[in-house]
Amino acid sequence: MSQARIEPTAAELLAAYERSRTPTWPATFAEAMADPVISRLIAIAAKHPPRAARPPAAQPASMHPARSPGTWRPATRPVIDRKRAAAGERDDD
Repeated sequence: MSQARIEPTAAELLAAYERSRTPTWPATFAEAMADPVISRLIAIAAKHPPRAARPPAAQPASMHPARSPGTWRPATRPVIDRKRAAAGERDDD
């Protein structure tokens, strides 16, 4: 099964060239694309833009809805002390 190849547009290639250009690269975009190694690096950079250029990912909905401050109640003492019952102790009441 062959996968479709996604080729970057000319604008994406130019943006990748400007973003990735170093002083050792050719001075113009046309000269850089004529070099087989540099043109491949530009194509790779165009296919994988930096994170700042990507649209932000959608944030998942919160698993825990926010609680209002009025819904909190302190813990109450248990009605039955299970440890005392397991030990066989009884209240003297």
